[in-house]
This record gives sequence, C-alpha cells and structure tokens, in this order.
Amino acid sequence: VFVYNFFNTRGCATARAGPQTYTRLCSACHTAQSKGGTVGPDLTEASSRLSLSEMIRHTIAPALAIDPQFQIHVVDLVAGGSLFGRIAKEDPQAIYLIENPLALEPPRKIWRKDITRTTKAQLSTMPRGLLNTLKRRQILDLMAYIRADK
Repeated sequence: VFVYNFFNTRGCATARAGPQTYTRLCSACHTAQSKGGTVGPDLTEASSRLSLSEMIRHTIAPALAIDPQFQIHVVDLVAGGSLFGRIAKEDPQAIYLIENPLALEPPRKIWRKDITRTTKAQLSTMPRGLLNTLKRRQILDLMAYIRADK
C-alpha cells in the first residue's frame, strides 16, 4: 500500500533531476547510465528486471534479495574471531575475501586450514535508510533517472 500510494502520481517525476541524487547516494557503489561504481549491482537495466514498486522495496530493504556475486560471507577463524566480506575467488587451499569493497586493496588471502566455517550473511553492503534522507520528490526523480532506459 505504501509503495502504491507513494508512486501513484503521474507526471511529477523527472529523470533530469535524478542525477544529482544518484551521484550523491548511489554512484559510489552502483552503475546507472554508464556512470558509477561496481560494489553493487548495475542499475542500468533495473527497469527491465524490476517493477517500480520492487525497486523501491529493494532500496528500502536491500537484503530482500542479494545477488550471489555481492553476497557477504562470515568467515570464522580457527584462532578465534571472524572476518566479513565478499568472496572474490576460491581455490582448494584458500579463499580471497574483499573486506572493504570501496578500498582499492587486493582481496585478503585466507588459508582454508585457518577457517572453521564460512556462512552467508543475511545482510547487504547497501545501508538501510538511504531514502530517509530524501524528500518524496527526490526519491521519485531518482527512480525516474534509474528507470530512464525503459
């Protein structure tokens, strides 16, 4: 109901006003209109994959569905403690973990003999509440910009 009521306004969103919001909130991690980062999924064709209501739901609750290539893993260590990050690659002897996807550092190599278990975390690297900083019109303009390919 919230999504329907929120977006039940024809003609009020404009893709021209969305780039500023996209650049400020999204471009460090996502690509849209050939601009942005690769930490999160490419939003260029989001409008063909997701309806408008699905896009807003996934923005409000980013852990609803996590693309496997962006899945965060918890790596429990034999020595105690845990590491969190995205697995960049695996081989029979080690896994390579990206702990901070915004840092330009190579993945951390963790020997399998040093790992007690690896589990998928039910969380997203995308922070919750990003839309809380925006006014209604800014959200509509952002979605119009992302969906401009449609």
